[in-house]
Amino acid sequence: MLRIGLRRAFLLAVVTAIAIFSGLSLGDSYYFELETPVCFDPHGIEYYPEHGTFVLIDPTYDFMYEVGPEGHLVSKHDLGTPACFDPEKIAHHPERGTFFLIDPDYDMFFEVTPTGGLVSSWDVDIPTCFDPDGIEYYPEHGTFLLTDPAYDFMYEVGPEGHLVSTHDLGTPACFDPHLIAYHPGQLNVWFCDPDEDLKYIYILQSVFEPDDPLFDPMDMHPSDGVIPPDLVPEYPIDSGFIVFVDPLCDALIVHPMDTDGDTIPDFYDNCPDMYNPDQVDSDGDGIGDACEICEGMRGDPNGDGESNILDVLYLVRGILNLEDLSFCERVNGDCDGSGGQIDILDVLGTVNLVLRISTCVTSCEELNCDDNNPCTRDYCNRLHARCIHAAVAGGIPCNDGNLCTDNDLCADGVCLGTPKDCDDGDPCTQDICNPADGTCYHSYIGEPEICDDGIDNDCDGLIDCDDDDCIVDYDGDGYSDEPCGDDCDDEDRNTYPGALELCDGVDNDCDDQIPADEADNDQDGYRVCDGVCDDSEDVIFPRAPELCDGMDNDCDSQIPADEADNDQDGSRVCDGDCDDNDDDIFPGAPELCDGMDNDCDDQIPADEADNDQDGYRVCDGDCDDGDRTINPGATENCNDRIDNDCDGLTDYDDAEDCP
Repeated sequence: MLRIGLRRAFLLAVVTAIAIFSGLSLGDSYYFELETPVCFDPHGIEYYPEHGTFVLIDPTYDFMYEVGPEGHLVSKHDLGTPACFDPEKIAHHPERGTFFLIDPDYDMFFEVTPTGGLVSSWDVDIPTCFDPDGIEYYPEHGTFLLTDPAYDFMYEVGPEGHLVSTHDLGTPACFDPHLIAYHPGQLNVWFCDPDEDLKYIYILQSVFEPDDPLFDPMDMHPSDGVIPPDLVPEYPIDSGFIVFVDPLCDALIVHPMDTDGDTIPDFYDNCPDMYNPDQVDSDGDGIGDACEICEGMRGDPNGDGESNILDVLYLVRGILNLEDLSFCERVNGDCDGSGGQIDILDVLGTVNLVLRISTCVTSCEELNCDDNNPCTRDYCNRLHARCIHAAVAGGIPCNDGNLCTDNDLCADGVCLGTPKDCDDGDPCTQDICNPADGTCYHSYIGEPEICDDGIDNDCDGLIDCDDDDCIVDYDGDGYSDEPCGDDCDDEDRNTYPGALELCDGVDNDCDDQIPADEADNDQDGYRVCDGVCDDSEDVIFPRAPELCDGMDNDCDSQIPADEADNDQDGSRVCDGDCDDNDDDIFPGAPELCDGMDNDCDDQIPADEADNDQDGYRVCDGDCDDGDRTINPGATENCNDRIDNDCDGLTDYDDAEDCP
């Protein structure tokens, strides 16, 4: 593994050294002549990671050349393929350690060893009309991806040629994808069109997720024309460069990669796989915030391992600037995945998570990051599952949607236009722009005078209260409305300066005061001036129904007799108290052993009777209520075999009374 890693680093070391000694910037492209025969026109290139070299093929000659990153010849091998087979493209299968060749005129794979020896051949299960002109190994599936410039489709096939899947590329009709190069480490496949002089490379976020959008085309053709047409691309793993082979000039061209399209070359970029033109690195560890790996989970900003009320309070403190949230704390607190600053929606989302009403966003598939702003590049950071709205370069033309602005340009992520000048210089015209069609209108101001703006709106030579149009009396009470009069309510003829105060809760005399007796504190619709005798109780007002509450509800200065509670037992006659002079008697009272109807249910329990009138009841313990000589207070007769004192003992069994 160390040997392979060193070889992968060799290309970057070579290019960097050349840049230093030649005075070039690492943003430039580099040109290396190939040590191959003049007659050899390489149409296929493949990076060979085990050697840190490139393998080239020419369809006219069945030879395979291995060259170093600066173009020097390493080895040459005769291909063991049929003479009629003209291999145009080549792909390396790392698990097998072999190379796969394809000829667009024959729908077949030929598998050869690194020294050109034929291993096997396979029929490819694709339509006859499909002539594959591009091939690339797809390590995530262990398959090959094929393209045909005549059809904007991509076929995925296995190493033995069987069809795995078919995908519509979604590229423009004019774009003919001859070439394909896989970008390791991401689900990104790059498609080039040599007929367009490699001006554009289309990047699919994921060809295996058809709902994912096609990225904007990336310009790979520098203005100085260093990269000529008819090139074939290859992406050496971990090098930070894309390498092209030029079949016409027998040369390698090494171009620095900008994988995420943020204009920062990969070897400068602190986050090469994530768009981050601002290169923000909050913790200064050399890794940009956009690809910072944050421990913990969404909805747990305080990092205690669970989502609870403490996380909610932590976010609130962050919003109030009482806590200085770190980048990863903001990521884990961004419950809705909207990106940017933590806000109340993130707090509410975390509350719902704690209450198990809903969950926080955990993947880009749950988000729609389009903010409908032409001045931001909207995408989802898949590492953090957050929407990113990066401002595009300032000065780019845009459309702010307002037809009454001109020269709309992006500035700091906002589309701003200059308001259209509709002023015709006439003070008696109203100059406005119609946003529906962007047309300027100049209407004569024959409109009502605005009485407090200091302008002669109706163009009659009079301003504000000097204009009779401002002296109005809508309610006909003889006083004009504000601001040119002092009628505080010109829609009520009972309200004007000096008017009599009515019992209506209104400032009738316009002195900014309402008499105290016009209050209706209990909101029962009656005021003190209406005769309310208690304005703190909404059940007390004139002609209110009398309630069984001991109060004068109807304000007639009388309380009905049946509302009395003479014995203060909490029950009134109107409540059903059957004896208002005895506080042991009221509805629901417990029955006492007193021979009275304590609970007012018109019944006296049978055990409260004293039938023999000896002063004792059954509930008092009288064991024979038919014999007045027998009761708990009687003297025990020791010779009559009767329990005279009701203690449960008879005669001499009662040792206490008959010793």
